Amino acid sequence: MSTFAVTNPNTGRTEETFDSVTEEQIPALIDAADQAYQSWKATPVEKRAAVLSAAAELFDSRAEELAAIIGSEMGKPHKQGVTEVKKVAFTFRWFAENGPGYLEPTKLPEAEGAEETYVKHDPIGVLLGIMPWNFPYNQIARFAVPNLLVGNAVMMKQAAICPRSSQAFQDILEEAGLPEGVYTNLYLNSSDAEKVLQDFRVKGVSLTGSEAAGASVASLAAKYLKKSVLELGGNDPAVVLDTDDVNELAKTLVTLRTANAGQVCTSPKRLIVVEDLYEDFVAAAKSAVEAVKVGPADDPDTDMGPLSSEDARDEVVERIEQAVKDGATLHTGGQKLDRDGWFMSPALLTDIDLDSDLGRN
Repeated sequence: MSTFAVTNPNTGRTEETFDSVTEEQIPALIDAADQAYQSWKATPVEKRAAVLSAAAELFDSRAEELAAIIGSEMGKPHKQGVTEVKKVAFTFRWFAENGPGYLEPTKLPEAEGAEETYVKHDPIGVLLGIMPWNFPYNQIARFAVPNLLVGNAVMMKQAAICPRSSQAFQDILEEAGLPEGVYTNLYLNSSDAEKVLQDFRVKGVSLTGSEAAGASVASLAAKYLKKSVLELGGNDPAVVLDTDDVNELAKTLVTLRTANAGQVCTSPKRLIVVEDLYEDFVAAAKSAVEAVKVGPADDPDTDMGPLSSEDARDEVVERIEQAVKDGATLHTGGQKLDRDGWFMSPALLTDIDLDSDLGRN
């Protein structure tokens, strides 16, 4: 069951709740999406591109407003939120300008017995997207924009903590000229995803999320023979082999790690440093971590905002405490901050046992 609500991580207070669609409403929503798809796929690609171009302008012009929305939903610092919105505008604009060319038939080498061999790029129908909260606009855009250009219809289940931004995405598309029903923001309970995927008119699903969520969606896609694309979690290292400026490199890597409160699948989770640089790098990283300004999303000087939820913050703090019990060295941070909201100080750990919980995850 999903509870769609804005619970502001800067304050810990629930500001607004949204009703989920009922199981009985789902067939009508798919009906509307499929009918819209029949018309949208027949729309010339130049007109589809024009809608994307208009949407790009709207995202650009509303960057401050849209960044404030996600700041209150999942705690992204305002300047990082503006950067995300600008990236979304770039995505819309790039596909509007370049996408039609890529949709031209791709000619293949001559094949024996064939006068001409080519690949034709056609839409396939209604698609379901299931996207996470860490980049509320960009994760949607990465999936939805190319599919809208090719002529598909999209039903989008955004994370339950981002109901305002997910509706804002649909509103902007429709203001840009997208026909109603081609893109549907869906307050869908996770338990009802199967109800959508079992419908023959829904042709595929894309999920970005945890391995557990991916396994669940993959099993449903297999059960109903749907196309699927899954992007799951990562555990990425940064490997330091050499540098002529240890302080600057440490600052850069700490900035990458603490951006979006560390809630980025591609951020460096582990820093692996050659022995000759190790002591200097640890000292520089400690200074960089302690210089990170933790604060509310709407403070222009904030480097790291709150975590997305109280449970997320508490789990991180508990895992740091457990790592220390398992023998790790805590150089700084790792504490809940005594203020409203879900804030903690960023931590620097070394000497982590590779067989411990933190060492394996």
